[in-house]
Order: sequence, then C-alpha cells, then structure tokens
Amino acid sequence: MKIKKHLSFSSLRSMMSERFLSIPDWRQPGKVSISLHDALMSGFACMCFQDPSLLQFQQRR
Repeated sequence: MKIKKHLSFSSLRSMMSERFLSIPDWRQPGKVSISLHDALMSGFACMCFQDPSLLQFQQRR
C-alpha cells in the first residue's frame, strides 16, 4: 500500500496551521495573552483527540 503524504496527519496539521495564521486577529494586542493561532490550534487538537471538553483535554495534556 502506498501512503499519500498529503493525506497524513502531519500534512493536515501543517495545512490547518497555515490557514489559521492567515486569519486576521482584530483583538487589541495589549489585552490578549494567547495568540489566535494558538487558540485555534488548541481547538483543532481537542477535536482530533475527541476529548469531551477543553478542560479534559488540558488536564490530559
């Protein structure tokens, strides 16, 4: 069986990261401690690991 590199998880993660970086962050820089990219990547990870809540994902992490 030949594995297609563009269908791998690593490729999907890279594609999602690039897409998230292209989203403009309109929040006020002085009032934010977590970048929009990091927040979106955390949500993506939570969905991939299929944790029932973000709290359980963070506790397991």
